[in-house]
Amino acid sequence: MQIYGNKLEQHLSEHGLSPIYIIASDEPFWHEDAGRTIVNFAKSKGFTSYNYNSFSTDSIDLELLEDSCGSPGLFAENSLVVLSVPAINKSKGLREALAILERCLNPSLLAIVNTPRLSKADLGSGKPFGKLAAKGLAVIFYPLRDYEYTKFINDRARAFGLSLDPQGTALILSSYQGNLFAMVQTLEKISLSGKSGYVTADEIRWHISPENHFSVYDLQDALINPSLTIERRLVMIDSLRQEGTPMMEIIGQFGQALQDLYRLRTLMDRNQPLNSFFEGHRILKFLPQKRTVYQKAAQGLTAPALRHLMDLICRADLAVRNFDEKTALMLIRETAAARSCPSKIRLNAND
Repeated sequence: MQIYGNKLEQHLSEHGLSPIYIIASDEPFWHEDAGRTIVNFAKSKGFTSYNYNSFSTDSIDLELLEDSCGSPGLFAENSLVVLSVPAINKSKGLREALAILERCLNPSLLAIVNTPRLSKADLGSGKPFGKLAAKGLAVIFYPLRDYEYTKFINDRARAFGLSLDPQGTALILSSYQGNLFAMVQTLEKISLSGKSGYVTADEIRWHISPENHFSVYDLQDALINPSLTIERRLVMIDSLRQEGTPMMEIIGQFGQALQDLYRLRTLMDRNQPLNSFFEGHRILKFLPQKRTVYQKAAQGLTAPALRHLMDLICRADLAVRNFDEKTALMLIRETAAARSCPSKIRLNAND
């Protein structure tokens, strides 16, 4: 059987414990988190006296694996075996390890197999992982989308008895750039400090590790990525300023990002190929995986809207040169906000 990762707790409460679980994810956090959920549920059902053994298919003693799956011996009633599979391949060792687990399943054994994300083919009925899933449960975790990160942070905060304001959620999301372990550890630190209930962004900032702060290059990516929220962009701007990042560095990155998007939008409007732009770009020629993000961003902004955003940045640049950083910051924040809501941009007559 197969389920999505967010259904694991519900499945446990409705169907009870399975003899074997395959936790399939490219994110190590889910291996640890889902494994802990399964073991805690097992303990609540009487699985308290057990031998624990962990193995990795990188270097595995198959005889020891088979012994560990057998009788728990005189000093325990059950066995917990965790098998880590760092890579899916056709090695003999992996096939034999999975065959041992399938062959040795018994009422006193709880087995957990941590793998990278598996395809439908990997979980086919005749495949080794498919055979195990048929006797237990495959729990599939997909990468979180941007809005799902926000829900993840808020859900975890509630589990620690915390309620975050929107800027606080955006601050954690921006600071750790998808590192789920670091996000949860930050929330745990806040809870352990004695804080409970409502928490502001300023209070959260004290608990964020300085080595995880972002740079102006992260801000440039955030301006381009159409899926990011206005709160996330504004928190990044404010945090960079508080850390002493010069205003002209922020303006420079904003200007470069908008120029790139305007060039792409112009090529699209003229029905010209985009490869020449990507191959000549200082970054995108080396990072083809980012090209889709740029392309989606340009598709979502009209040429007049991009000219309006570039005008705001030009005005911010002029304000800094006239030693008016307060006005410059206001214009930068206005640019970030307008980028997040392009349909609400009020164009000037000459845009």
